[in-house]
Amino acid sequence: MSQCNARVISIDADHVLVETDPRAVGCGNCDSPGGCRSGFFSDADARRQYRVLNSIDAAVGEEVQLMTADGSLLKISLLAYGLPTLLVLLGAALGQSLHGDLWAINGAIFGLLFGLIILRDGQRRALENATVTPIMTLQKAVSTTCQFMEQK
Repeated sequence: MSQCNARVISIDADHVLVETDPRAVGCGNCDSPGGCRSGFFSDADARRQYRVLNSIDAAVGEEVQLMTADGSLLKISLLAYGLPTLLVLLGAALGQSLHGDLWAINGAIFGLLFGLIILRDGQRRALENATVTPIMTLQKAVSTTCQFMEQK
């Protein structure tokens, strides 16, 4: 499961608006050897907000944890980038084989639009599917102080 800490900032009917910690944007390996530093070069200081179903009756100001199923982010990314690209190439190839360059351009544009329509419909379905949308759970408070008792 992919996890991210967040804070509830508002409640709207059966949904809550949560805001993530800006340090939770990347994988956390920015300063590690071999890390890509994508969080460093991106807008890493920006807080991101998500509207999530309030299945735990969270209150405003409460710390929560957003969780998504393993592999769901990869599937969504591949679909969002791969499908339109594939349809652009197929549309251009079909147009080129039928009538030449002008039809190749038209086919590419038609393929892109068709891909975006499919993705829009897929987004609507994904929001209804609990395996794709984040599942929110309460984050347990962790004490940062430890007390040690001296044994005699």
